[in-house]
Amino acid sequence: MWLKLSVLMRKVVFMLYKVMSSNTLLSSASSKLTLVCFICLLSACGGAGDGSSTSTAISPDTAPNQSANPDPSSSSDAPPVDDPSEQSIDDPAPSAEEIVDTEVLRTPAPAEFGVGSAVAPIESSMTAWMLNDVVKTSSLNIDKTDLPNVWMPFVLGEPRVDYAASVVVDENGWPMSMQLDNGIQADILSISLFNNSIANAYEAGTYTLTYSGSGEFDVSNVSVISESKGEMTLQYDGTGPITVEISATDLNNSGDYLREIKLLRPEAQANETFSQTYLDHLAQFSVVRPVHMMSSQLLYGMKDELGGYSHSQGANAWENRVKPDNASWGSAKGAPYEVIVQLANDSQSDLWLNVPIAADDNYVRKLAELILVELDTDRVIYLELGNALWNLTYPYAIGRDYAFAQAQLRWPNVLGSRPEYLSGKASEELMVASWYAARTQEVAAIFKEVWSSHASRIAVVMTGNVGTEATTVDLNRDILEAAIYVNEENADIPALNIDTFAVSMTIVDPWQQGEYVAEGGFDRTSATTYINEAINYVDGTDRFAATAAMPGMRYLVRKNADLAAEYNLPLVAYEGGHNFNGSTFTEEQVENSQEMYDLYNALFEMWQEESGALIMSANYIVDNSIEDACAKPLSAKAQLAGVKKTQQQSDISAPVFRAIKEVATTAG
Repeated sequence: MWLKLSVLMRKVVFMLYKVMSSNTLLSSASSKLTLVCFICLLSACGGAGDGSSTSTAISPDTAPNQSANPDPSSSSDAPPVDDPSEQSIDDPAPSAEEIVDTEVLRTPAPAEFGVGSAVAPIESSMTAWMLNDVVKTSSLNIDKTDLPNVWMPFVLGEPRVDYAASVVVDENGWPMSMQLDNGIQADILSISLFNNSIANAYEAGTYTLTYSGSGEFDVSNVSVISESKGEMTLQYDGTGPITVEISATDLNNSGDYLREIKLLRPEAQANETFSQTYLDHLAQFSVVRPVHMMSSQLLYGMKDELGGYSHSQGANAWENRVKPDNASWGSAKGAPYEVIVQLANDSQSDLWLNVPIAADDNYVRKLAELILVELDTDRVIYLELGNALWNLTYPYAIGRDYAFAQAQLRWPNVLGSRPEYLSGKASEELMVASWYAARTQEVAAIFKEVWSSHASRIAVVMTGNVGTEATTVDLNRDILEAAIYVNEENADIPALNIDTFAVSMTIVDPWQQGEYVAEGGFDRTSATTYINEAINYVDGTDRFAATAAMPGMRYLVRKNADLAAEYNLPLVAYEGGHNFNGSTFTEEQVENSQEMYDLYNALFEMWQEESGALIMSANYIVDNSIEDACAKPLSAKAQLAGVKKTQQQSDISAPVFRAIKEVATTAG
């Protein structure tokens, strides 16, 4: 009986294939491979592929009719006890109550010298081999702060970015229909991975693609080794993008749409979020700062489509945050907090946590509860509100604008007045500094209340900037002392209630602003002369003496260290690195010069002499090459250059990383 049923169903597969073949993409050169999920329980549909893509169709005939999310894990029924794949062998995670009843194992030590690292942003062109499931890196090649999903619709053969927001997705970001919510039928819904064109950026080898649901999709630039139910084994040569293009989904209109598509790296385990290669890269760092994994929309308080702040305020904000099951962590929603915490756990690093600037008290409380439960009990956190409110550039300025607006609401009659506690008028800078300090105290209080007996694992941080001028220290004093907050609310000076003051400390040419380099800039005769000038700037020697028009970085750090010491605070660097703006000269000669090793050794030596506290490297694995550099020889960069351009770049060819790694290893 079973054999007869199997033969009959094979005939159905063949008939279904003939029907679907006419709709299969014709752009690829490989053979079309058909999968019918319920058939594959009876027989495997395998085959070796020798072309560049595969097209897969899945039958919906046995899909459940009653649910739009037929994943068995969503059912209230317990899994069968005789199915070991459905059972967890791990002990249940301890509750918050159980954690606070345990002994505190460690407390933060920001005054001790150590080296931490920023973390690369998640996006489709990332060259850091961070995530095992590379589908999670998918992102649209536009300003990702605009869109919460990552699917590019094609209509009449053309990509339509303007329709991307109209793709109908479920709560996890998986497309539920080819019809967009504007009534237009998409031919294809596509995601693209491995989009960086730099050589040797990606890992060649055997990848495993898994999925659930019914539909038809095409995977390009790979060869198929084998197939089975819901799974394909693919060979990728490490060059060029891989695209997944859905051309049909939910074929029987039963709610069984294609979803849970994963593309696992070679040797990766399905239950492991981060690649071991990336964790090995982080092994030498004591703290990770995953601020770039967060959504700019969330972190900087960007307004939603209704002009509010529903991302981090209101009854539904916490529930609507991005979850680990989301299709991508490279969209406007960013990566889940659970994943951010897991990175700290898996890399055995402490966590520098940036709280969204607009988060209301309920959101902050829920976040504190999650971090307490998810973070390993031998880890500590550095708690910061927002990110770089002193920075007037996008997107930081959005957070600053939010802080300024909130300050005016909190102290409505102060701006522009001359209160007796100020020497001049209450300015925007003072309003922002005071609100930032006040809200930092409130956020810290919520975290400490939730963490209870484990509150000592939290280091409360306020941040400023070293800058390029001595007067910047005055702005940092305004942040620490928050005169408006202190006097209007009869509050303590904030510096007395925090654990550390942190500054952004990037090596720059003080005379360069974007494409323009004023007279007196670093000597550009050669990479050697430029880097020697940069070393003198860091050390405060030659023409960068303490009394110079542009004093060296040493003296700027010293002034801020003295300011922090007034309140018995260590001075930490939450960004430490270089930011050589623009030009093919700095990119191709300076940043690739082996003498960058000497510059970073000078930076760390100066820092240990002037502060000796924790320093975070702002640089991470990223290819930050200037696009069309020949056409724009002085193009300004939008972000810091990486310690490495690619994950597998050798240490010897990555002098910045080599210097940081050596210092970090020595620091323990």
